Amino acid sequence: MIRVKNNIREGSLFHYAHFICDCLFPEIINGVYKYDEVVRMKNLNQTIGNFSGMYGDVMESVNKELPKDEFNSVMV
Repeated sequence: MIRVKNNIREGSLFHYAHFICDCLFPEIINGVYKYDEVVRMKNLNQTIGNFSGMYGDVMESVNKELPKDEFNSVMV
């Protein structure tokens, strides 16, 4: 399992172009696909929304989105 935080300057990951360019590309380059489970904070800047299924297909891993307090308590 890995915790991730995408750093984007504007837009949201649940918009198609940001999902591809600001989520998938950096996570592939950084080897996130090697993990079975990806945990991200559920908020407007981090959620991938309806792309969760596509994320799972491309990365071959499960994407979990947790509220801030739960995300902060996840040990990796």
